[in-house]
Amino acid sequence: MLFIFYELVFGLFTPAKVSCVNFGYAPATTGLADLYPHPEEGCQYELYWQTYAQLARPLEDHEILCEISCGRGGGLAFLRGLTRARLIGLERSFFARRTARKRFGLDVRYAQAPSLPLADQSVDVFLCIDSAHIFHTPQFVRELHRCLKPEGLVLLADQNDGSDGYVRQFLERRYARAGFRLERWRDIRPNVLRALHCEQPRKQQILSALPNIPVLRAKAAAFMSMEGSRKYRELEQGQRTCFIMQARKL
Repeated sequence: MLFIFYELVFGLFTPAKVSCVNFGYAPATTGLADLYPHPEEGCQYELYWQTYAQLARPLEDHEILCEISCGRGGGLAFLRGLTRARLIGLERSFFARRTARKRFGLDVRYAQAPSLPLADQSVDVFLCIDSAHIFHTPQFVRELHRCLKPEGLVLLADQNDGSDGYVRQFLERRYARAGFRLERWRDIRPNVLRALHCEQPRKQQILSALPNIPVLRAKAAAFMSMEGSRKYRELEQGQRTCFIMQARKL
């Protein structure tokens, strides 16, 4: 049901110029604006930068960075200006894949997580932005481990119910059982709340483009964590955590 909602809302009805829909990050890093595929989505691309910037060294042109649930491809298109690595996107939505291919010329393939249609030890870095909570099962973590090369990395920006300490301990144990070491963790809830406030007008435009069906619009507002939604209130009250993490395959 969630997939059908996502396909309808962010495939058929969302304005064509929209390239990213995530919880965002603020403030923006100076000097990156020229790389934005769409200037109005700076908070979206900043979340990609904050997550990608965890890497200790630049990726080389023979290395592969794969984004899981890459959506319309705006984030990967932004990263293309920052890395020489080969970029691959995985995405379930037909409309999102089509947009990413046609608009940005990206290599985006069909995938339905938690399964990953990739060869064993074929990826250097996995990236996942504000999506993993939908399919963040033990099976998914094992798939990450299977597909990563030795010492490969997982970079995640995500949200989960619970306090920061609780979510960190829970995921650290899950990744350890699958053969990973959690190397970095950042609580970014204040930055996300700031971004959500800044992006309220843009997301209101997305909402206004949807059919005037109250249930549909309310669900879309909650999906985007708009001000006034349950997710937004939970973030304000610390009942929901937003974080960036890096895990390494052992």
